[in-house]
Amino acid sequence: MQLARLRQLLLVLVAPALSCAGAADGSDAATDTDAAAADNAVFIGNPDSRVPPPVDVSAEQAGEAGTPDLFLPDTPDGSASPDVPTADTLDAASGDGPATDAAQDSGPDTSLPDATPDLAAQDVGTVDAGPCGQCPANLPSCVAGVCVCTGTSCTGGSYCKAGQCTPCAVDGHCGPDCTSCSAQGDYCASDGSKCVDCNDAHPCQPGVKCLDGTCVTCETLGLCGVDCLLCEGTTPVCAAGACACDATSCGKAFACEAGACVPCTGSDPVHCGADCLVCTGPTPHCKDAACTLCNQDASCGPSCSPCPGATPYCLPGGSACVACLDTAQCPANHSCVNNVCKPNCSAQGCAGDMSASGEKCSKAFIVGRLDASDTATFNGDTYDASDDDNLNYFFGHDDCWDASSDNFYRIYLVAGDSLSVNLAIPASPNFDAMLKLYTGTECDDDSAGFFSANDKYLIKCYDNGSDGDNESFSYTATADGWYTVVVDGRLSGIEEEDYGPYTLTLALTCANLGCCCP
Repeated sequence: MQLARLRQLLLVLVAPALSCAGAADGSDAATDTDAAAADNAVFIGNPDSRVPPPVDVSAEQAGEAGTPDLFLPDTPDGSASPDVPTADTLDAASGDGPATDAAQDSGPDTSLPDATPDLAAQDVGTVDAGPCGQCPANLPSCVAGVCVCTGTSCTGGSYCKAGQCTPCAVDGHCGPDCTSCSAQGDYCASDGSKCVDCNDAHPCQPGVKCLDGTCVTCETLGLCGVDCLLCEGTTPVCAAGACACDATSCGKAFACEAGACVPCTGSDPVHCGADCLVCTGPTPHCKDAACTLCNQDASCGPSCSPCPGATPYCLPGGSACVACLDTAQCPANHSCVNNVCKPNCSAQGCAGDMSASGEKCSKAFIVGRLDASDTATFNGDTYDASDDDNLNYFFGHDDCWDASSDNFYRIYLVAGDSLSVNLAIPASPNFDAMLKLYTGTECDDDSAGFFSANDKYLIKCYDNGSDGDNESFSYTATADGWYTVVVDGRLSGIEEEDYGPYTLTLALTCANLGCCCP
Protein backbone atom coordinates (compact mmCIF):
# COMPACT_ATOMS: atom_id res chain seq x y z
CA MET A 1 0.00 0.00 0.00
CA GLN A 2 2.89 2.35 0.78
CA LEU A 3 4.46 1.69 -2.57
CA ALA A 4 1.20 2.49 -4.35
CA ARG A 5 0.91 5.87 -2.61
CA LEU A 6 4.54 6.61 -3.38
CA ARG A 7 3.79 6.01 -7.01
CA GLN A 8 0.83 8.38 -6.84
CA LEU A 9 3.00 11.14 -5.38
CA LEU A 10 5.67 10.70 -8.02
CA LEU A 11 3.02 10.87 -10.74
CA VAL A 12 1.74 14.15 -9.32
CA LEU A 13 5.28 15.50 -9.39
CA VAL A 14 6.20 14.43 -12.93
CA ALA A 15 2.81 15.01 -14.62
CA PRO A 16 3.21 18.87 -14.97
CA ALA A 17 6.69 18.41 -16.39
CA LEU A 18 5.37 16.08 -19.02
CA SER A 19 2.55 18.51 -19.82
CA CYS A 20 4.93 21.46 -20.16
CA ALA A 21 7.23 19.53 -22.44
CA GLY A 22 4.35 18.88 -24.82
CA ALA A 23 3.29 22.53 -24.89
CA ALA A 24 6.78 23.75 -25.59
CA ASP A 25 7.22 21.83 -28.82
CA GLY A 26 3.66 22.67 -29.94
CA SER A 27 2.63 19.05 -30.04
CA ASP A 28 -0.56 17.50 -28.62
CA ALA A 29 1.33 15.53 -25.95
CA ALA A 30 -0.75 16.95 -23.13
CA THR A 31 -3.94 16.07 -24.87
CA ASP A 32 -2.63 12.56 -25.54
CA THR A 33 -1.69 12.15 -21.94
CA ASP A 34 -5.10 13.16 -20.69
CA ALA A 35 -6.70 10.82 -23.11
CA ALA A 36 -4.50 7.98 -21.97
CA ALA A 37 -5.30 8.76 -18.40
CA ALA A 38 -8.98 8.78 -19.13
CA ASP A 39 -8.82 5.44 -20.86
CA ASN A 40 -6.34 3.50 -18.67
CA ALA A 41 -6.38 4.95 -15.12
CA VAL A 42 -7.56 2.91 -12.10
CA PHE A 43 -8.35 5.40 -9.34
CA ILE A 44 -7.77 4.41 -5.74
CA GLY A 45 -9.62 6.45 -3.11
CA ASN A 46 -12.18 9.13 -3.92
CA PRO A 47 -12.98 9.08 -7.72
CA ASP A 48 -13.59 12.85 -7.61
CA SER A 49 -10.01 13.52 -6.67
CA ARG A 50 -8.98 12.32 -10.11
CA VAL A 51 -5.52 11.29 -8.96
CA PRO A 52 -3.69 9.83 -11.97
CA PRO A 53 -2.68 6.16 -11.88
CA PRO A 54 0.66 5.37 -10.21
CA VAL A 55 3.85 5.29 -12.17
CA ASP A 56 6.15 2.29 -11.51
CA VAL A 57 9.17 4.03 -10.06
CA SER A 58 11.74 1.95 -8.15
CA ALA A 59 12.97 2.87 -4.69
CA GLU A 60 16.36 3.71 -6.14
CA GLN A 61 14.81 6.21 -8.59
CA ALA A 62 12.59 7.75 -5.95
CA GLY A 63 15.37 7.95 -3.35
CA GLU A 64 14.29 6.34 -0.10
CA ALA A 65 15.92 8.96 2.11
CA GLY A 66 13.95 11.82 0.67
CA THR A 67 10.57 10.16 0.21
CA PRO A 68 7.89 10.92 2.81
CA ASP A 69 6.05 8.01 4.48
CA LEU A 70 2.64 8.33 2.83
CA PHE A 71 1.17 5.35 4.76
CA LEU A 72 2.01 6.89 8.15
CA PRO A 73 1.79 10.72 7.64
CA ASP A 74 3.13 12.81 10.45
CA THR A 75 0.90 15.09 12.49
CA PRO A 76 2.08 18.50 13.67
CA ASP A 77 2.89 17.10 17.11
CA GLY A 78 4.85 14.18 15.71
CA SER A 79 2.25 11.53 16.59
CA ALA A 80 0.76 9.08 14.15
CA SER A 81 -2.07 10.28 11.95
CA PRO A 82 -5.53 9.62 13.41
CA ASP A 83 -6.49 8.14 10.06
CA VAL A 84 -3.99 5.34 10.40
CA PRO A 85 -5.80 2.11 11.55
CA THR A 86 -4.79 0.56 14.86
CA ALA A 87 -4.73 -3.14 15.80
CA ASP A 88 -8.03 -2.70 17.65
CA THR A 89 -9.80 -1.13 14.69
CA LEU A 90 -8.46 -3.81 12.37
CA ASP A 91 -9.61 -6.55 14.71
CA ALA A 92 -13.00 -4.92 14.94
CA ALA A 93 -13.27 -4.86 11.16
CA SER A 94 -12.20 -8.48 10.86
CA GLY A 95 -14.85 -9.60 13.33
CA ASP A 96 -12.07 -11.09 15.49
CA GLY A 97 -11.63 -8.74 18.46
CA PRO A 98 -8.59 -8.66 20.77
CA ALA A 99 -10.23 -10.75 23.51
CA THR A 100 -11.35 -13.45 21.08
CA ASP A 101 -7.98 -13.51 19.37
CA ALA A 102 -6.14 -13.82 22.66
CA ALA A 103 -8.27 -16.83 23.57
CA GLN A 104 -7.63 -18.44 20.19
CA ASP A 105 -3.91 -17.75 20.30
CA SER A 106 -3.17 -19.29 23.73
CA GLY A 107 0.36 -20.55 23.93
CA PRO A 108 3.43 -19.29 22.09
CA ASP A 109 2.85 -17.58 18.72
CA THR A 110 4.84 -19.73 16.32
CA SER A 111 4.45 -17.31 13.39
CA LEU A 112 7.53 -15.22 12.55
CA PRO A 113 6.55 -11.93 10.88
CA ASP A 114 9.87 -11.53 9.05
CA ALA A 115 9.85 -15.09 7.71
CA THR A 116 6.12 -15.56 7.02
CA PRO A 117 5.02 -14.90 3.41
CA ASP A 118 2.66 -11.94 2.94
CA LEU A 119 -0.62 -13.75 2.49
CA ALA A 120 -2.41 -10.51 1.69
CA ALA A 121 -0.10 -9.98 -1.26
CA GLN A 122 -1.06 -13.26 -2.93
CA ASP A 123 -3.06 -13.06 -6.14
CA VAL A 124 -6.55 -13.78 -4.78
CA GLY A 125 -8.53 -11.38 -6.95
CA THR A 126 -9.92 -8.00 -5.99
CA VAL A 127 -13.18 -6.63 -4.65
CA ASP A 128 -14.70 -3.17 -4.39
CA ALA A 129 -13.94 -1.93 -0.88
CA GLY A 130 -15.66 1.44 -1.07
CA PRO A 131 -13.33 4.24 0.15
CA CYS A 132 -10.32 1.96 -0.38
CA GLY A 133 -11.29 1.22 -3.94
CA GLN A 134 -10.19 -2.21 -5.16
CA CYS A 135 -8.83 -4.44 -2.35
CA PRO A 136 -7.56 -8.05 -2.47
CA ALA A 137 -10.44 -10.50 -2.00
CA ASN A 138 -8.95 -11.78 1.27
CA LEU A 139 -8.80 -8.17 2.59
CA PRO A 140 -12.29 -7.04 1.57
CA SER A 141 -13.00 -4.49 4.31
CA CYS A 142 -11.82 -0.87 4.44
CA VAL A 143 -10.82 0.55 7.82
CA ALA A 144 -9.33 4.08 7.94
CA GLY A 145 -8.27 3.77 4.33
CA VAL A 146 -6.60 0.39 4.75
CA CYS A 147 -7.73 -2.91 3.23
CA VAL A 148 -8.24 -5.45 6.03
CA CYS A 149 -9.56 -8.98 6.40
CA THR A 150 -12.79 -10.14 7.97
CA GLY A 151 -13.51 -13.21 10.08
CA THR A 152 -14.16 -15.39 6.99
CA SER A 153 -12.14 -13.80 4.20
CA CYS A 154 -8.75 -15.48 4.77
CA THR A 155 -8.04 -18.72 2.90
CA GLY A 156 -5.17 -21.10 2.31
CA GLY A 157 -4.42 -22.08 5.91
CA SER A 158 -4.66 -18.55 7.35
CA TYR A 159 -6.99 -16.68 9.67
CA CYS A 160 -7.79 -13.00 10.27
CA LYS A 161 -5.72 -11.43 13.03
CA ALA A 162 -5.26 -7.66 13.53
CA GLY A 163 -6.60 -7.04 10.03
CA GLN A 164 -4.11 -9.31 8.30
CA CYS A 165 -4.33 -12.93 7.16
CA THR A 166 -2.01 -14.86 9.51
CA PRO A 167 -0.81 -18.48 9.08
CA CYS A 168 -2.78 -21.01 11.15
CA ALA A 169 -0.01 -22.16 13.51
CA VAL A 170 -1.49 -21.62 16.99
CA ASP A 171 -3.66 -23.78 19.27
CA GLY A 172 -6.85 -21.93 18.29
CA HIS A 173 -6.11 -22.00 14.52
CA CYS A 174 -3.93 -24.85 13.30
CA GLY A 175 -3.06 -26.56 10.03
CA PRO A 176 -4.46 -26.22 6.49
CA ASP A 177 -8.05 -26.19 7.77
CA CYS A 178 -7.35 -23.80 10.66
CA THR A 179 -8.72 -26.36 13.14
CA SER A 180 -9.19 -25.31 16.77
CA CYS A 181 -6.95 -27.77 18.63
CA SER A 182 -7.96 -26.17 21.94
CA ALA A 183 -11.58 -27.16 21.43
CA GLN A 184 -10.62 -30.83 21.38
CA GLY A 185 -8.06 -30.63 24.18
CA ASP A 186 -5.03 -30.78 21.89
CA TYR A 187 -2.22 -28.45 20.87
CA CYS A 188 -0.89 -27.21 17.54
CA ALA A 189 2.29 -28.91 16.40
CA SER A 190 5.47 -26.83 16.57
CA ASP A 191 5.50 -26.56 12.76
CA GLY A 192 1.81 -25.58 12.68
CA SER A 193 0.88 -28.57 10.52
CA LYS A 194 -1.69 -30.40 12.66
CA CYS A 195 -3.25 -30.90 16.09
CA VAL A 196 -1.24 -33.12 18.42
CA ASP A 197 -1.40 -34.57 21.95
CA CYS A 198 1.91 -32.97 22.92
CA ASN A 199 4.56 -30.56 21.63
CA ASP A 200 7.69 -28.77 22.82
CA ALA A 201 5.67 -26.46 25.06
CA HIS A 202 3.33 -29.19 26.36
CA PRO A 203 5.30 -32.36 27.26
CA CYS A 204 3.75 -35.68 28.31
CA GLN A 205 3.43 -36.85 31.90
CA PRO A 206 6.40 -38.57 33.65
CA GLY A 207 7.15 -41.98 32.19
CA VAL A 208 5.70 -41.01 28.81
CA LYS A 209 7.59 -39.44 25.90
CA CYS A 210 6.28 -37.16 23.11
CA LEU A 211 6.91 -38.85 19.76
CA ASP A 212 5.64 -37.08 16.60
CA GLY A 213 2.92 -35.39 18.63
CA THR A 214 1.76 -38.56 20.38
CA CYS A 215 2.44 -39.55 24.01
CA VAL A 216 4.10 -42.98 24.03
CA THR A 217 5.09 -44.85 27.22
CA CYS A 218 8.82 -45.03 27.85
CA GLU A 219 8.63 -48.79 28.26
CA THR A 220 7.26 -49.12 24.72
CA LEU A 221 10.23 -47.13 23.44
CA GLY A 222 12.72 -49.21 25.41
CA LEU A 223 13.39 -46.37 27.85
CA CYS A 224 13.54 -46.62 31.64
CA GLY A 225 11.58 -45.09 34.53
CA VAL A 226 9.61 -41.89 34.83
CA ASP A 227 12.53 -39.92 33.36
CA CYS A 228 12.59 -42.06 30.19
CA LEU A 229 16.28 -42.88 30.65
CA LEU A 230 18.28 -44.60 27.96
CA CYS A 231 20.13 -47.38 29.78
CA GLU A 232 23.51 -47.97 28.20
CA GLY A 233 27.20 -48.25 28.97
CA THR A 234 27.92 -49.66 32.43
CA THR A 235 24.22 -49.55 33.38
CA PRO A 236 22.39 -51.21 30.47
CA VAL A 237 19.57 -52.77 32.50
CA CYS A 238 16.37 -51.10 33.70
CA ALA A 239 15.54 -52.28 37.22
CA ALA A 240 12.84 -50.73 39.44
CA GLY A 241 12.71 -47.61 37.26
CA ALA A 242 16.47 -46.97 37.28
CA CYS A 243 19.36 -47.95 35.04
CA ALA A 244 21.55 -50.64 36.62
CA CYS A 245 24.59 -52.71 35.82
CA ASP A 246 24.65 -56.41 35.02
CA ALA A 247 27.22 -59.15 35.52
CA THR A 248 29.33 -58.09 32.52
CA SER A 249 28.78 -54.35 32.11
CA CYS A 250 31.12 -52.92 34.78
CA GLY A 251 34.36 -53.92 33.09
CA LYS A 252 37.67 -55.00 34.54
CA ALA A 253 38.39 -54.36 38.23
CA PHE A 254 34.75 -53.54 38.95
CA ALA A 255 31.85 -55.70 40.05
CA CYS A 256 28.10 -55.17 39.87
CA GLU A 257 26.54 -55.01 43.33
CA ALA A 258 22.97 -53.84 44.03
CA GLY A 259 22.79 -52.33 40.55
CA ALA A 260 25.97 -50.24 40.89
CA CYS A 261 29.54 -50.85 39.81
CA VAL A 262 31.88 -51.14 42.81
CA PRO A 263 35.69 -51.28 42.62
CA CYS A 264 37.39 -54.55 43.49
CA THR A 265 40.26 -54.52 46.00
CA GLY A 266 43.12 -56.71 47.13
CA SER A 267 41.46 -57.65 50.43
CA ASP A 268 37.74 -57.99 49.71
CA PRO A 269 36.75 -61.70 49.51
CA VAL A 270 33.60 -60.80 47.60
CA HIS A 271 35.43 -58.64 45.02
CA CYS A 272 38.99 -59.89 45.16
CA GLY A 273 41.69 -58.54 42.85
CA ALA A 274 41.54 -57.20 39.32
CA ASP A 275 39.32 -60.11 38.25
CA CYS A 276 36.80 -59.41 41.05
CA LEU A 277 36.89 -62.99 42.29
CA VAL A 278 34.43 -64.31 44.87
CA CYS A 279 36.50 -66.27 47.39
CA THR A 280 34.71 -69.39 48.66
CA GLY A 281 35.33 -73.03 49.61
CA PRO A 282 38.86 -73.87 50.72
CA THR A 283 40.11 -70.34 49.92
CA PRO A 284 37.52 -68.08 51.54
CA HIS A 285 39.80 -65.11 52.21
CA CYS A 286 41.31 -62.42 49.97
CA LYS A 287 44.92 -61.43 50.56
CA ASP A 288 47.20 -59.54 48.19
CA ALA A 289 44.48 -59.60 45.49
CA ALA A 290 44.26 -63.40 45.52
CA CYS A 291 41.93 -65.92 47.17
CA THR A 292 43.60 -67.87 49.96
CA LEU A 293 43.06 -69.49 53.38
CA CYS A 294 44.22 -67.34 56.31
CA ASN A 295 44.39 -69.84 59.17
CA GLN A 296 47.74 -68.97 60.71
CA ASP A 297 48.20 -67.15 64.01
CA ALA A 298 50.06 -64.41 62.12
CA SER A 299 47.39 -64.17 59.42
CA CYS A 300 43.92 -65.24 60.48
CA GLY A 301 40.28 -64.77 59.56
CA PRO A 302 38.57 -62.66 56.90
CA SER A 303 40.98 -59.76 57.44
CA CYS A 304 44.06 -62.03 57.33
CA SER A 305 45.45 -60.11 60.32
CA PRO A 306 47.62 -61.34 63.23
CA CYS A 307 45.75 -62.73 66.24
CA PRO A 308 45.90 -60.35 69.26
CA GLY A 309 47.17 -61.19 72.74
CA ALA A 310 43.87 -62.18 74.41
CA THR A 311 43.02 -64.56 71.53
CA PRO A 312 46.42 -65.60 70.16
CA TYR A 313 45.38 -68.76 68.29
CA CYS A 314 43.71 -69.09 64.89
CA LEU A 315 41.05 -71.74 64.38
CA PRO A 316 42.00 -74.35 61.77
CA GLY A 317 39.20 -73.20 59.49
CA GLY A 318 40.46 -69.65 59.65
CA SER A 319 37.14 -68.31 60.91
CA ALA A 320 38.44 -66.40 63.95
CA CYS A 321 41.11 -65.95 66.62
CA VAL A 322 40.44 -67.72 69.94
CA ALA A 323 41.94 -67.99 73.44
CA CYS A 324 42.85 -71.70 73.18
CA LEU A 325 42.67 -74.71 70.95
CA ASP A 326 43.28 -77.25 73.75
CA THR A 327 43.81 -77.32 77.53
CA ALA A 328 47.61 -77.29 77.16
CA GLN A 329 47.34 -73.69 76.00
CA CYS A 330 45.49 -72.66 79.21
CA PRO A 331 46.95 -71.66 82.61
CA ALA A 332 47.30 -74.19 85.43
CA ASN A 333 44.01 -75.48 86.92
CA HIS A 334 42.14 -74.31 83.83
CA SER A 335 40.61 -76.24 80.97
CA CYS A 336 39.93 -75.20 77.37
CA VAL A 337 36.14 -75.24 77.00
CA ASN A 338 34.72 -74.09 73.67
CA ASN A 339 38.06 -72.35 72.89
CA VAL A 340 37.88 -70.46 76.19
CA CYS A 341 40.14 -71.19 79.18
CA LYS A 342 37.96 -71.82 82.27
CA PRO A 343 39.08 -72.65 85.81
CA ASN A 344 38.78 -76.22 86.94
CA CYS A 345 36.23 -76.87 89.74
CA SER A 346 34.70 -79.61 91.89
CA ALA A 347 31.01 -78.78 92.17
CA GLN A 348 28.59 -80.21 94.73
CA GLY A 349 25.40 -81.99 93.74
CA CYS A 350 26.89 -83.92 90.86
CA ALA A 351 24.74 -86.96 91.76
CA GLY A 352 20.94 -87.04 92.06
CA ASP A 353 18.97 -88.08 95.19
CA MET A 354 15.27 -88.85 94.77
CA SER A 355 14.94 -90.54 98.20
CA ALA A 356 13.28 -87.55 99.87
CA SER A 357 9.52 -87.03 99.56
CA GLY A 358 9.87 -83.64 97.90
CA GLU A 359 6.81 -82.47 99.83
CA LYS A 360 8.67 -79.80 101.79
CA CYS A 361 11.47 -77.33 101.06
CA SER A 362 13.59 -79.20 103.62
CA LYS A 363 12.84 -82.53 101.90
CA ALA A 364 13.30 -81.53 98.25
CA PHE A 365 14.29 -83.94 95.47
CA ILE A 366 17.99 -83.50 94.56
CA VAL A 367 18.55 -83.26 90.79
CA GLY A 368 22.12 -84.21 89.88
CA ARG A 369 24.09 -81.78 87.75
CA LEU A 370 25.13 -84.51 85.35
CA ASP A 371 21.53 -85.72 85.05
CA ALA A 372 20.28 -82.20 84.35
CA SER A 373 23.01 -81.60 81.75
CA ASP A 374 21.31 -84.29 79.66
CA THR A 375 17.83 -82.88 80.56
CA ALA A 376 16.09 -84.51 83.52
CA THR A 377 12.36 -85.26 83.29
CA PHE A 378 9.99 -85.96 86.22
CA ASN A 379 6.34 -87.01 86.23
CA GLY A 380 4.81 -85.97 89.54
CA ASP A 381 1.58 -85.14 91.34
CA THR A 382 1.00 -82.57 94.06
CA TYR A 383 -1.91 -84.55 95.51
CA ASP A 384 -1.67 -84.83 99.31
CA ALA A 385 1.55 -82.73 99.30
CA SER A 386 2.20 -80.24 102.07
CA ASP A 387 1.74 -76.48 101.95
CA ASP A 388 5.34 -75.74 102.82
CA ASP A 389 5.75 -72.63 100.61
CA ASN A 390 3.29 -69.88 101.21
CA LEU A 391 4.02 -66.36 99.86
CA ASN A 392 2.09 -63.57 101.58
CA TYR A 393 -0.91 -62.46 99.54
CA PHE A 394 -0.91 -59.00 101.14
CA PHE A 395 2.77 -58.16 100.50
CA GLY A 396 3.34 -57.98 96.76
CA HIS A 397 2.13 -61.44 95.67
CA ASP A 398 -1.56 -61.01 94.99
CA ASP A 399 -1.09 -62.49 91.48
CA CYS A 400 1.47 -65.18 92.41
CA TRP A 401 0.55 -66.27 95.90
CA ASP A 402 0.96 -69.84 97.09
CA ALA A 403 -1.84 -72.32 97.24
CA SER A 404 -1.71 -75.67 99.03
CA SER A 405 0.07 -78.76 97.71
CA ASP A 406 3.63 -78.05 96.46
CA ASN A 407 6.57 -80.15 95.26
CA PHE A 408 10.24 -79.11 95.56
CA TYR A 409 13.33 -79.80 93.38
CA ARG A 410 16.87 -78.70 94.29
CA ILE A 411 19.95 -78.33 92.04
CA TYR A 412 23.49 -77.03 92.59
CA LEU A 413 24.53 -74.27 90.18
CA VAL A 414 27.96 -72.80 89.44
CA ALA A 415 28.25 -69.15 88.44
CA GLY A 416 27.63 -68.97 84.70
CA ASP A 417 25.49 -72.13 84.58
CA SER A 418 22.22 -71.73 82.65
CA LEU A 419 19.08 -73.57 83.86
CA SER A 420 15.90 -73.99 81.79
CA VAL A 421 12.72 -75.28 83.51
CA ASN A 422 9.40 -76.25 81.94
CA LEU A 423 6.18 -77.30 83.76
CA ALA A 424 3.50 -79.05 81.68
CA ILE A 425 0.07 -79.93 83.06
CA PRO A 426 -2.70 -82.15 81.64
CA ALA A 427 -5.63 -80.46 79.97
CA SER A 428 -7.31 -78.67 82.86
CA PRO A 429 -8.84 -75.31 81.94
CA ASN A 430 -9.29 -74.28 85.60
CA PHE A 431 -5.76 -75.00 86.88
CA ASP A 432 -3.32 -72.07 87.02
CA ALA A 433 0.22 -73.55 87.07
CA MET A 434 3.08 -71.65 88.79
CA LEU A 435 6.85 -72.02 89.16
CA LYS A 436 9.06 -70.42 91.83
CA LEU A 437 12.85 -70.20 92.12
CA TYR A 438 14.65 -69.64 95.42
CA THR A 439 18.31 -69.39 96.45
CA GLY A 440 19.36 -71.77 99.23
CA THR A 441 17.26 -74.36 101.02
CA GLU A 442 14.73 -72.33 103.06
CA CYS A 443 12.27 -71.17 100.39
CA ASP A 444 9.79 -68.71 101.99
CA ASP A 445 10.96 -66.98 105.16
CA ASP A 446 8.68 -68.43 107.85
CA SER A 447 10.23 -66.23 110.53
CA ALA A 448 8.88 -63.08 108.87
CA GLY A 449 5.46 -63.50 110.40
CA PHE A 450 1.98 -63.17 108.96
CA PHE A 451 2.06 -59.39 108.70
CA SER A 452 5.40 -59.15 106.86
CA ALA A 453 6.75 -60.06 103.44
CA ASN A 454 8.34 -63.51 103.45
CA ASP A 455 10.10 -63.50 100.04
CA LYS A 456 13.65 -62.96 101.38
CA TYR A 457 15.12 -65.84 99.33
CA LEU A 458 12.78 -65.60 96.33
CA ILE A 459 14.43 -64.97 92.95
CA LYS A 460 11.17 -64.87 91.01
CA CYS A 461 7.68 -66.35 90.81
CA TYR A 462 6.60 -67.28 87.27
CA ASP A 463 2.87 -67.11 86.53
CA ASN A 464 2.77 -65.86 82.95
CA GLY A 465 0.31 -68.27 81.36
CA SER A 466 -3.47 -68.26 81.70
CA ASP A 467 -5.51 -71.01 83.36
CA GLY A 468 -4.75 -74.32 81.67
CA ASP A 469 -1.41 -73.12 80.18
CA ASN A 470 2.10 -74.44 80.87
CA GLU A 471 4.80 -72.41 82.64
CA SER A 472 8.56 -72.10 81.96
CA PHE A 473 11.62 -69.97 82.70
CA SER A 474 15.39 -69.72 82.10
CA TYR A 475 17.93 -68.50 84.65
CA THR A 476 21.73 -67.93 84.61
CA ALA A 477 23.38 -68.32 88.00
CA THR A 478 25.36 -65.37 89.35
CA ALA A 479 26.97 -67.33 92.23
CA ASP A 480 27.77 -70.91 93.22
CA GLY A 481 25.18 -72.58 95.48
CA TRP A 482 21.95 -74.54 95.88
CA TYR A 483 18.78 -73.37 94.13
CA THR A 484 15.25 -74.63 94.79
CA VAL A 485 12.48 -74.96 92.16
CA VAL A 486 8.88 -75.10 93.47
CA VAL A 487 6.06 -76.69 91.44
CA ASP A 488 2.90 -74.88 92.51
CA GLY A 489 -0.54 -73.87 91.30
CA ARG A 490 -4.16 -73.29 92.21
CA LEU A 491 -7.51 -74.48 90.98
CA SER A 492 -9.89 -71.62 90.30
CA GLY A 493 -12.67 -71.42 92.88
CA ILE A 494 -11.68 -74.58 94.77
CA GLU A 495 -8.67 -73.63 96.86
CA GLU A 496 -8.66 -76.79 98.98
CA GLU A 497 -8.19 -78.89 95.83
CA ASP A 498 -5.14 -77.05 94.43
CA TYR A 499 -3.29 -80.15 93.30
CA GLY A 500 -2.84 -82.36 90.27
CA PRO A 501 -0.44 -84.27 87.97
CA TYR A 502 2.37 -82.59 86.04
CA THR A 503 5.56 -83.17 83.99
CA LEU A 504 8.70 -81.20 84.92
CA THR A 505 11.90 -80.92 82.86
CA LEU A 506 15.18 -79.33 83.97
CA ALA A 507 17.99 -78.70 81.44
CA LEU A 508 21.40 -77.53 82.66
CA THR A 509 24.07 -75.90 80.48
CA CYS A 510 27.29 -76.00 82.48
CA ALA A 511 29.75 -73.12 82.39
CA ASN A 512 32.76 -75.41 82.91
CA LEU A 513 34.17 -78.51 81.33
CA GLY A 514 32.42 -81.68 82.60
CA CYS A 515 30.11 -79.52 84.74
CA CYS A 516 33.04 -79.56 87.23
CA CYS A 517 32.01 -83.04 88.32
CA PRO A 518 34.48 -85.91 88.95
